[in-house]
Amino acid sequence: MVNLIEIKELQKMYLMGKIEVPALRNINLTIEKGEFVAIMGPSGSGKSTLLNMIGMLDIPTSGEIIINGIATSAMREKQRAEFRLKRIGFTFQFFSLLMELTALENVMLPMMMSGENNKDRALILLKIVGMEERAMHMPNELSGGEQQRVAIARALVNKPMLLLADEPTANLDTKSAEQVVNLMRKLNKEINQTIVLVTHESELGRKANRIIWLKDGMVENIQNNSNFDS
Repeated sequence: MVNLIEIKELQKMYLMGKIEVPALRNINLTIEKGEFVAIMGPSGSGKSTLLNMIGMLDIPTSGEIIINGIATSAMREKQRAEFRLKRIGFTFQFFSLLMELTALENVMLPMMMSGENNKDRALILLKIVGMEERAMHMPNELSGGEQQRVAIARALVNKPMLLLADEPTANLDTKSAEQVVNLMRKLNKEINQTIVLVTHESELGRKANRIIWLKDGMVENIQNNSNFDS
């Protein structure tokens, strides 16, 4: 397998007054193309911080993150923004759909920002996530689980090499949460989508093929899920 992400001696410090507080300490990881990885750990362990570093939403204090052979720390902000738009899909616990746009229009937004206008691609993605019949509905006409499905379709519309999901089920009921993570598992298996998921729910984390456990900003354990292909 080929590594999509290489993380080397990653550290992130935040300044709280005059005191430096470590959020991540000496993280060394690799994530292969086509993997579905869950990042887990207690509150404050650095899960979301690590995801933000991988997604270039924040900059490391030291260390290196290499994505598809590209050293991201060497990029300027404009390069990082373009890389995020075209190569990385994001979905968060707050669906962040524009309420004045239909589900279809929300999915098409990142594509239009890239200078494309491929309605057929957006409709195909809505079909993949089971939302084709709701394409012309407004977000306030959709349930939370349906909105998250639309958000996942939107995250995939630019054909990203990497999908990052930060607590995407936190605002969903148990059934909807399981459906969303099952959808991610389906995307991983059927289109070989590389996914990194942050979750605090162990049942959902076990749906990934590997769990990276963080504690106090460090990797505590890496657990392989032997039942992933079943």
